[in-house]
Amino acid sequence: MRTVAILLTAFALPIAAQVIHETPVSDVAYFHNQERIQAAGSDGANFLVAGVRGNAAYAHRVTANGAVLDGTGIRIALPPDFYTPTILGIFWDGNAYTVIMWAPAWPTGATWVARIDGEGHLIAPVRQILAGAFFNDAATNGRVIVLAGLRLAVLDPQGNLIESDIALEPGTSGGGFQHIASNGDSFMVSWGTATQTESGVAITPLDRNGHPTSAVTVVPGISFTQVVASDGNDYVVLYQAASGIHFAQRLSVAGQLLERSALPRLGTQVARILWNGTSYVVGAMNAPLYTPIGTPSALRLDHTGAPMESIRSVLPDGAASGGSVVMATNGRNVLMFWPEGGYDPVARWFGGFLGGDLRVADKFPIGITATPQLSPSVATDGKSLFTVWEENDAIYGSLLSLATGQRGPRIQLSSTTAHSSRVIWDGHAYIVAWRSGSASRMTTAQVSPDGVILQSSEKPVFANCVDAFDIGSDGGDDIVAVASGCWGTKKELIATHVHRDGTAEPPIVLSSTASGFPRISWSGTQFLVAWYEVTNASGLDYPIYRGNIRATRLSPSMTILDTVSLAADVEPSEENSLPVIASDGRDFMVAWTHDDQFNPSLRARGVSAGGALGDVVSLGPGTTNGMIWDGRAFALAFATPSADVLLTRIGTGTASPISASSDAESSAAVVLIGNQVLAATYVRTATEAIYGAVPRVFVKTLGATRVRPVRR
Repeated sequence: MRTVAILLTAFALPIAAQVIHETPVSDVAYFHNQERIQAAGSDGANFLVAGVRGNAAYAHRVTANGAVLDGTGIRIALPPDFYTPTILGIFWDGNAYTVIMWAPAWPTGATWVARIDGEGHLIAPVRQILAGAFFNDAATNGRVIVLAGLRLAVLDPQGNLIESDIALEPGTSGGGFQHIASNGDSFMVSWGTATQTESGVAITPLDRNGHPTSAVTVVPGISFTQVVASDGNDYVVLYQAASGIHFAQRLSVAGQLLERSALPRLGTQVARILWNGTSYVVGAMNAPLYTPIGTPSALRLDHTGAPMESIRSVLPDGAASGGSVVMATNGRNVLMFWPEGGYDPVARWFGGFLGGDLRVADKFPIGITATPQLSPSVATDGKSLFTVWEENDAIYGSLLSLATGQRGPRIQLSSTTAHSSRVIWDGHAYIVAWRSGSASRMTTAQVSPDGVILQSSEKPVFANCVDAFDIGSDGGDDIVAVASGCWGTKKELIATHVHRDGTAEPPIVLSSTASGFPRISWSGTQFLVAWYEVTNASGLDYPIYRGNIRATRLSPSMTILDTVSLAADVEPSEENSLPVIASDGRDFMVAWTHDDQFNPSLRARGVSAGGALGDVVSLGPGTTNGMIWDGRAFALAFATPSADVLLTRIGTGTASPISASSDAESSAAVVLIGNQVLAATYVRTATEAIYGAVPRVFVKTLGATRVRPVRR
């Protein structure tokens, strides 16, 4: 005999005891993030190095003895319309560093400037100085900064635009892969060039104001890009010929070709070259011929560009990776950065000073952040909130007291690689589910109200791989799990009972068509399951996939109550996805995301206890996250196109922020505490220095009376 209970009781806790401001779900654990280092500069003693994650740059101060002062980075964020930036250069003007970046955007890009003082403060807002033009490199003579691209631009030392749209040669637009260096007075630009008859490297000198002073010189027969540096007098351009041989070409200030020296092979990645006060130092990711994986290596050249020794690995352990190196000098010491671990995004970056033997004695990681947290879910027993989330390929949970606001220790629930957590309170214990292991099989665990794991054996609920799933309870002795199969399998929608020891009954098939994103809700007498149905809108051999929203009712004994699934939103030419469900104790509400030409909007409609569909209601722009009945209205959590998470009570016409931060937010989940008071958990890209602008999970309570409504 199965026990059936209604789980819609509104816990009558004092409202004052439930006011919990934004609280992190756990203490901070740090890890070595995938930050791609792109540039470094020096104030003559210490260094500033900058890398890129997402659409933001992160700067770190490094002392002359190798101490990293800004572990998680000084964030230099661009507007969301701009994509991953390229850091062109970092220059010290005597008071602060000027960081120059170029970032793409549709249909063009823009150049940006940030200023960071020696104490690590972003002393002025990041600002756009030039739109449209594309640049590859930058250099300074202390008087101006020159940006090199298809055209040239000139800035003052603080990054203010002086002049732009300067041709490298009258009547031409230059070539590609421009590089630039200064000898402290004038400049030299090199770039790849090609005609119908030959390819080569083009070289032209600039005066101290950034203007070309003579005609372009072309060295023919080049197949790869080139870099340039100066010893304070002349210049050396380093390039690779079509034969694979590397050369160092010395140039006079006027651009005349002087000595040329053959070099050891430096690999196919772009090498770096700089003058450290006594010699040129070349850095490269050296690799065997036709092999993209190499080791960070270095080579010294004299002032004419002639090699002083053989190229050698800078690391005793010979760590290998794909990518390029970054270098900077304070006029004496050379600081190098390189990736280890393989191709991006696997590679992580390290730094170290080159010794007299061109070896790094002590390397240090760069780009340390808090561990990202994803996929939050929350449930309550009326006394505590239990939040679960994904972190470092594991599932964790933590309790937070509603009476005191105190957070308990985090509990690791999974023992193998795990993703996509869900939690519910079934009247007896917290039931947590996730996808486990490389086979992505769904498993569950039970946790007592005081945080003790009651059922820890990770038994698979379904025999095959699971792509998405949900769990629900009627308050009985077991739960109901619904899941869609992985792509490449049959991908049908199935459901089953899961007992308290983690074992499951044989599943039933709810839909034999390709399905995803299932969600389940209990009304007190029956379950409703909604899902995303994949269809071929074209009907041709070259499919155009679209999604419908369908639903079906289930009895507590797993009898399907609808002979034909309910068509919540079936439109062959339109995309609908991400359904969420809630019940008011009798009927249901289904909400989903309708996507029209990449403009997501919210739709909802009621489903009666008898299976009748109500009218479709449009709720404005957004993407569905979660929904709950608060005792008077259906409260829908959703994400806006501007990456805020909001809460709307369907029928009110207004929405209120769940989080009041200016950070990007997503993945909100809500649960009813009582008296129309909700608790929400969500992911916020936490820009506080302690986190390093990675996604972290937070929890807070939301009162019944909302303030400052936000109209969408």
